[in-house]
Amino acid sequence: MKKYNAKNSKASSEPVEATDISNTLLSSKSEAIEYGAYIGLDVHKDTIAVAIAEPGRSEPLYEGEIANTSLKIAKLVGHLNKRYGG
Repeated sequence: MKKYNAKNSKASSEPVEATDISNTLLSSKSEAIEYGAYIGLDVHKDTIAVAIAEPGRSEPLYEGEIANTSLKIAKLVGHLNKRYGG
């Protein structure tokens, strides 16, 4: 794999105005995003602890732990998708 060298970058050397960046960010946030739930994951080598905070609730609820495997993560994502939409 080739190492990245910033000197070889083709980035523009011309300065960008902060207002240009702000306008771009503001225009992309024009639509409000509604979330079905906020998911917290505490990732460890062998396990992942899962907590879920539904909108309007004061504190997240601990859901438990799953094994840190791709199969278990896919199953969790599918379960959360069915439960909260997405």
